[in-house]
Amino acid sequence: MLDNLFLNSYPKVRFAPSPTGFLHLGNVRIALFNWMFARKYEGIFILRIDDTDKARCNHFYVESLKKDLKWLGIDWDICFAQSDRGEFYAPYIDELKRIGRLYPCCETAEELEAQREKLRLNHQAPVFDRQTRLIDYTRTKHWRFALKKEKTFWQDQLQGECYYDTHHVSDPVVIREDGSLSYLLTSVLDDQDPQHSITHVIRGIDHYVNTAIQCQMFEALKKTCPVFAHLPLLQQETGEKFSKRTKGNSVRDWRSEGVFPESICQVLLNLSCENIELIKTFKERVYDFSWKTYAKAAEIRLNLETIWSASNRYFSQISWEDLQYYLSDFPCKNLKKMHWECIAKNVYSFFDIQAWDQIFDTEWYTCQENTENFFSDLLKNSEYLDAVYFQWEASLIKIKTSSTEMSWSGLWKDWTKSLSQKFSLKYFEVCGSLRWIITGKLKGPPMVEILSLLEKQSLEYRLKSFVNKKF
Repeated sequence: MLDNLFLNSYPKVRFAPSPTGFLHLGNVRIALFNWMFARKYEGIFILRIDDTDKARCNHFYVESLKKDLKWLGIDWDICFAQSDRGEFYAPYIDELKRIGRLYPCCETAEELEAQREKLRLNHQAPVFDRQTRLIDYTRTKHWRFALKKEKTFWQDQLQGECYYDTHHVSDPVVIREDGSLSYLLTSVLDDQDPQHSITHVIRGIDHYVNTAIQCQMFEALKKTCPVFAHLPLLQQETGEKFSKRTKGNSVRDWRSEGVFPESICQVLLNLSCENIELIKTFKERVYDFSWKTYAKAAEIRLNLETIWSASNRYFSQISWEDLQYYLSDFPCKNLKKMHWECIAKNVYSFFDIQAWDQIFDTEWYTCQENTENFFSDLLKNSEYLDAVYFQWEASLIKIKTSSTEMSWSGLWKDWTKSLSQKFSLKYFEVCGSLRWIITGKLKGPPMVEILSLLEKQSLEYRLKSFVNKKF
């Protein structure tokens, strides 16, 4: 439910990534909740690029994260970069300096670390003391925000009543020695921008302390704080944080694997949600969105395998007609509707579809050198391979001369039974080896369905090519 303060206006939220690496799953979850909240209440979703740290930010990552968000189906109404807003920030910074809430300091990083270490040795909290700060005008200055040392309270939409005692934290540096501004200050200045003031800040619980600091900044500026909602911190199954630089953590990695995009979003939205339903579309989830369906938590863990499972579920349910939209990026030459209806439940990625597309090419066959699998010994047995083709022809003749119509089910049953008896093999061994010879896969739809989709000449060509004989 929207806070009463904003019931008479449309909510405005923002997603503010730093372009210091590729967009990872933790970032995406924050973006998703902001996007859903804005769309639920017909509000404004702002993409704000937090690029004030000139040394670490790279424009390449800005374009990359935009591309990733669009691929996931997350659009935005307004986009701007903080590096372009120096003139907007200047008068607010001057005012904070004038009233004494920003003050200069001259300590080097080494001196500050020495101070903290001394406090630790004396069993004191390593909190900066502004009363003993070094004032040396021959040095380059950095600027800190003067915190009121008190308990700062706020009502969190997800976590309930929250507070943090700022006695436990140093006055934060908000203007660096090189003149660049920190996230803590620019975020508040942008959030209170009269042109598009933010009504709700939805972010991770790792910003809990930042919220207490920023509440005081809003107060210093005589501005009303936005409503906060702190999401549980997303962690890997091992308990590690998601990182922009760890393989498998970024959206870019998942795109390169060909996963169905909406599966990522749905899995991330389901974490800590009491009503887990993959079958709901984005539109349905937006309509049903409520903070009440999400549990309070400090952290949640994600098993990456659930994304593959969700991807498979989406592929198994999407129609041939709807699939065409996605196949523009993954072209297929041979795939038809009847093929898709056969393989859909066995597809986990778009590259699976392209692999099946090749399999349905009448001139495709499995190469013998690619037999390093569970059936490799059997598939290298020349006597068995001779029998595979011989029994194929025998079964085909038997079906043709029978009084019943051509039956792929009958042919498959006779073929596998003959080979199983001749070589004293278990049924799954024969079926598995034939599946590999015909499709190059260990798993897939029932072979009877595959046989019915492949022409007789194509099947014979594959068998001959694999056994490498001239007939």
